[in-house]
Amino acid sequence: MRYRRDTERFETAQAEERRARAEVKRTTPAASAAQERAADEASAKDERDSRTTFLLRLALVLVALVVSFLAFSRLRRSRYLPLASARVGATTILASVMSVDYITDYVSWRDLGPIVLSAAGVTLTLLAFWGLQSMNWGRRSSWSCS
Repeated sequence: MRYRRDTERFETAQAEERRARAEVKRTTPAASAAQERAADEASAKDERDSRTTFLLRLALVLVALVVSFLAFSRLRRSRYLPLASARVGATTILASVMSVDYITDYVSWRDLGPIVLSAAGVTLTLLAFWGLQSMNWGRRSSWSCS
């Protein structure tokens, strides 16, 4: 009697296992697709967040560069020229640190993030140099030895 009861329980358990395996086999493609979709959505969100952070940092550095070079050109004849020079130096260091950070962590070698930042820095430097030289042009004749 006990043998038959155990045999029936065993057969019932085997039938439940077959149903469970069939259910797993039936739902595996949908579960895999849902997992892949969730991973793609998370990856897209992470990429969006990284791009937004990069653009905000780029804007910060560009604004800091513009403000520091404008302050430098405006305070050229002032006693605050060392302060403006220090601001240009600090902003240049900030731009360098940010570009190295993105080169090593966020931007692949093919992306143009650090190049855009460097080009903006070079452009602003050249504009500041040109502005300072144009201010000195009128006084140049007083420096000549003739």
